[in-house]
Amino acid sequence: MEQAFLLNRKILNLPSQAPPLSHKTFTLLQWNALSSELGTAEAFPKANPSHLLPLYRQPLIAQEIKSYSPDFVCLEEASQIDLEFFKAIDSTNYESIYHQKTGGLDGLCLLYNKTKFDLAQSELQNYIDPETNAKQSQVFQLNIFKPKWQDNDYIMVVFTHLKAKAPFGHIRLAQLNQLVKFVEEAKGRFLEEHKDVNLGIVICGDFNDEPESEPLKYFKEKTKFNSAYEGETYTTFKIREVEKDGVKEMKVFRRVIDYVFYNDNLGLIGRSEIPAVENVDVNGFPCEGYPSDHLSLFCKFGFMK
Repeated sequence: MEQAFLLNRKILNLPSQAPPLSHKTFTLLQWNALSSELGTAEAFPKANPSHLLPLYRQPLIAQEIKSYSPDFVCLEEASQIDLEFFKAIDSTNYESIYHQKTGGLDGLCLLYNKTKFDLAQSELQNYIDPETNAKQSQVFQLNIFKPKWQDNDYIMVVFTHLKAKAPFGHIRLAQLNQLVKFVEEAKGRFLEEHKDVNLGIVICGDFNDEPESEPLKYFKEKTKFNSAYEGETYTTFKIREVEKDGVKEMKVFRRVIDYVFYNDNLGLIGRSEIPAVENVDVNGFPCEGYPSDHLSLFCKFGFMK
């Protein structure tokens, strides 16, 4: 099957934020890559059905990841169908950590460069319903890595996929409350056990809510983390059929719901640009040249000391 070229996205260099230690750097790609089970013609009625097929989309996904060669790849909507494909993208350099949703068909898949980083700690967690104390479907990963350079630096990579749909903002708020608390406790335990450590933290994922929503306001207030894509206008762009007053109509969903946050021990050296809307398919994503309804977010970080 003939393949299209991916979006031509530049890497934006940010010299004003660049850390002074250029040798202590790493890269990360955050991406809801759209699971094979969810990439259907019903979900994306404006997309060419042939562009939704796994055989068409998977090579584009691999091409997108390989074009950046990130040290860490945080993938949401990674289904069992897609998992072996993700593992095979670069089995020589990448190791994978997979965490399936409870009762779901997809989950979170982390790929990390095992030739450059050693896994020091891994936590795979479910969110808990605060009323019933039962496990919710949504999950998050917290992994800590030791770079193979000699300094006493560690990298904590946390990522998640929060509850979807507009009416569930209160659930996303409760989930972020749990996530923030868990990260703080894990950080405290790690720093207690590892003295004089320089810990860089990245928290990313598909939060399913916009920057001015209550869940995101809460998260930013509690963590004081920096946002790598502050001020952007969209990270997902799709057209879906909705029903209003008994009438079906097409609705454009173009908004920011994917994020990469980082603590002050890290500086942002560069990131991938968000393409101007006029330069992408009028029917949104996925499309001939892009395999997911979400844009990947690529960042290069460095330690500040």
